[in-house]
Formats: sequence, structure tokens, C-alpha cells
Amino acid sequence: MKVLFVLILFLSMEQTFSQTVFQTAQEQRTDSVAQLVKKYYNTKQTDSLYALTGKAFKEKVPLSALEQGLLTQLAPYGAITLFEFVNSKNGVSRYKTKLLGGLTLQTLIGLDSDGYMQTFAMQPWRDESAPKRTTLYSDNPMVSELDSAVDKAARSYMMDTVTAGLSISVHVNGKDYFYNYGETDKSTRQKPSSETVYEIGSITKTFTGYLLAKAVSEKKVKLTDPITLYLPDSVASNPGIKNIQLVHLANHTSGLPRLPVDLYNAPGMNRDDPYAHYNEKLLFNGLSQIKPLREPGEQYEYSNYAMGLLGCILAGVYKIPYPDLVEKHMLIPMKMGHSTAGNSLPSGTSIGYNEKGQPASYWKFDALAAAGSIKSNASDLLTYGKIMMLSFLEKS
Repeated sequence: MKVLFVLILFLSMEQTFSQTVFQTAQEQRTDSVAQLVKKYYNTKQTDSLYALTGKAFKEKVPLSALEQGLLTQLAPYGAITLFEFVNSKNGVSRYKTKLLGGLTLQTLIGLDSDGYMQTFAMQPWRDESAPKRTTLYSDNPMVSELDSAVDKAARSYMMDTVTAGLSISVHVNGKDYFYNYGETDKSTRQKPSSETVYEIGSITKTFTGYLLAKAVSEKKVKLTDPITLYLPDSVASNPGIKNIQLVHLANHTSGLPRLPVDLYNAPGMNRDDPYAHYNEKLLFNGLSQIKPLREPGEQYEYSNYAMGLLGCILAGVYKIPYPDLVEKHMLIPMKMGHSTAGNSLPSGTSIGYNEKGQPASYWKFDALAAAGSIKSNASDLLTYGKIMMLSFLEKS
């Protein structure tokens, strides 16, 4: 999936040691802390990870912010499967970091004089050997403070040639602004626009949440309804899921794991398109046997599994497939004409690229569509954002 929201926490660190032999010892000391970072990340012990940081870091970044970034933004991509030292510069060690879901990052770690982290960052991977851009297309007019602020952020993001294109929409003081950078197709050098369609990934979950709220407001369901009310008897009979409520699926406290435990082992699995094969039969079969590790409502754990299940339940309540449910109750009334929750590709869909700058596969969805199937563009998403914000303001 090509739309990523990645935690970036970075505090600069001055070079304080210059002797090569001492620098090597420092790298070893940093590596011992780095291995603990990997361990605590994989076990979701964010409090233990936070305890590795020093006073300077804690003054800038509260524990809640670290938890929000790690658990909400990165946890959907799974555990660290590769954590490889790359180099050290100015006292900060750089590790190539791969997550189970296919995301590749660079983790930056630097220690203070007491051995605690004063630099900690998990950022998009940058291949330092990759050629840098000499030119960058942009339609930013660069006449206002907003233009300059957007340009600064966009150019930083687009600094290497692996990132192909970028579309940005902003609503401020009653006006809409659109900015585009780079290309949507490297081979034809096609330029992006506010109409360029992207896979929006987990932003889909906010649509699913809206549909749940709609069902509640129409008294079709209650947030506290047990999910077993909406499941086949063969699934509902599993005692491990009897206490899970609809609200637990929506707020990631169901106790269900991030992904179905059989996702990668089920027949038809393709790691380039990992959700396409996972149909409702597989979903219900797994759910009939699962034993959650904790009671619902006890702990937050981001779950594509839970959100996909919620979409299936809502589709059953409304008696139409999830893509049609989104189309009928959101995309059409909100006039989001360039968006879809189905597996078809709207005209103007951008080409995604992997970390090597090669074209990447589009993802298809079946039973887990509610977790990440929607494709949209900057114009439609700005419309969506304004409608959601206006609705919030009217109710507050």
C-alpha cells in the first residue's frame, strides 16, 4: 500500500567524540540499546522503550506521543523482522528496519553521556546511495506563507528519487488549496493533480467508523451489541469472542490480533497482494477458533482483523457488500466521484513504487476491505474532511 503515516521523532545530537577507536566503542554501546528498542517495539512495551530515553528526549516527547506514534501509526505494519546496522554519523547510528507488513524504515538512535537515548527516530528508509533529485516538478505558486510551509515539508519528503509523486490539499480560512509534486508515472513523466487517485490505505477505517455511527443513529445496531448477534451460529458459539462488542472492533480494544493468524498461511496468499485471497469463509473459520489473548476493552491494539470484521458485520446489517455500502451512503451523497472502495482502479490512478523505485502492485480486498480498500484523491478527501469536521463542530 502506498499511503503511509509514519512516526518521525528526531532530536539532533552534536558530535562529541572524534577518535575512531572510541567511536567504534560508542557504536557498540548504542547497539546494545538498539537491540532493546527492537525487543520492546516487537512486544509493544512502549513504557519500557520510553525508559531508554534520556531527559532531553522526554522534555520534547511525552510518553503519550510515543505510544500514539508507535501503536497507531507503525503497529499496523507488524513486528520488526530485520534490524540491520548501516552506519554511524555524528554519534547517531542508523539501522535498516523492515516490518512484517512490508514497510522499510530507518531507525536512528543516539545516546547521551549517561547512555540514554536523546535521538530516536523511525523514518521512511532512505537509500543514501540513490541518486538525488536535480529537478522537482511542482505547481506550488510560492506566493504565500502557506505555500512556503507546504513547500518546505513537501521538498523534504521528496528529496530522493524513490518517492515518485505527492498531492496535498489544505483548507484554511474558508478556502481550498491544492499542491502537487513529482510524477505519478516515472516512465511517462505524468504529473499529479488534485484529481490523481491514490490508495489511501488505513484512512479507510475512518469511513468504516462513520458507517458504524450511521447504523447506531438509525437504531440498526447498538455500540454495546455483542458481535455474536451478527455472526453465523458456528462462529458465535466460540466462547472466546462472546464478550466482544461492536465498539471494541471500532476502537481497537477487541483483543483480536492485528491480522488474522492464518492470513499468511491460507491458500492463495500472495505477499505482493496480501489481502486479496482472504474471503469471508476464511474470516469466519478463523474467528470460530480464535482465543484472544486478553478480554475486550482491556488494552488498545491496532487491528486490521477487527476492522475488517466490523465491515462484514455492517455489510450484513445493510444487506449489501462493503464497497457498495460505502458508495451508497458516503461517496454518492458526499459527491466524492473519484473514489471507490471496490477493487477496480478509477481513471487517473497513480502508480505506486517500492523502496527500490520499482512499480508496486495494487492491493485488492475481500473480507478485510473495511480496513484499507478505498482509493481516492486530494480533492475528494478534502471534501470528506470538511464534511467530517463540520459534523463534529455541529455536535460539539
